[in-house]
Amino acid sequence: MRPHRLELAAFGTYPGHEVVDFDRLAEEGLFLIHGPTGAGKSTLLDAITFALYGEFPGDRSRDRLVSHYVELGTQPLVEFEFTVSAGRHRISRTPAYIAPKRGGGTTPKSGGVHLERLTDDGWASVSTKQADVRAEIEHVIGLNVAQFHQVILLPQGKFERVLQADSDKREELLRTLFDTTLFSEMTSWLEERAATAVADAERIEARLDDLSAEARLKWGDLEQVEGIDLRAPAEELVLAAVAAEGRLFDHDLGRPAEPRVTATPHRRSTSSNRPSGSGSSSNAPTRSTPRPSAPP
Repeated sequence: MRPHRLELAAFGTYPGHEVVDFDRLAEEGLFLIHGPTGAGKSTLLDAITFALYGEFPGDRSRDRLVSHYVELGTQPLVEFEFTVSAGRHRISRTPAYIAPKRGGGTTPKSGGVHLERLTDDGWASVSTKQADVRAEIEHVIGLNVAQFHQVILLPQGKFERVLQADSDKREELLRTLFDTTLFSEMTSWLEERAATAVADAERIEARLDDLSAEARLKWGDLEQVEGIDLRAPAEELVLAAVAAEGRLFDHDLGRPAEPRVTATPHRRSTSSNRPSGSGSSSNAPTRSTPRPSAPP
């Protein structure tokens, strides 16, 4: 937000009509509002906040909205011009005050507000309703009154409150200040994807355990099925099934595929009482291992 102009009348410590031209001050870059205690430095900041949100910041009493140095019935006024990404705006706000009655006595006068937006044709009215103006100001500025007070108009001597605020309040303030909506949505999306992946992994792992148990029952007397050692743990079975050329499971792991058994029975060591050189022969198949040929 860039301030342009602030106009005060019978507000706070300023009984007369005062105008602050921020554009002129900003010509030199940074500027400083300074003065002795009670000179009205905080009143200028109070006026900006009140003009925007209709509330008095800090712990000050609302009785200080209307200057005590003016005659009874003088109408107070705050007008503030500023520019945000949504364009240039002007807001005029009058706090409630007391006016004299005809014939004696006093009567309360309610406050009012008027928000305008600068267009190519000049100033166009946006709203004169308190609730609508408040909602539009929070929308175009992007901060509510508490956040505006903390971030833009940090009260004197209250910086430690921001530092000592609980983590939830600081997080909410920083999210609003730096507009981390995109990162929050990305975090939520990643968390959802991670939860879905974990659930799928658990479902697949449970199915693999079931398939492994079925395989052990069905082909437990064989050493290998499709080159996969059925005596291995389930994790090794999964890796072997993925790496093997003929897979043990369908692609959706919904059911075991019909395996092509290329297995070898378990070898059992047996002792023979036959003397060596016996002429008897065994019906069991024998396997001959060729010897490597000698080099020429």
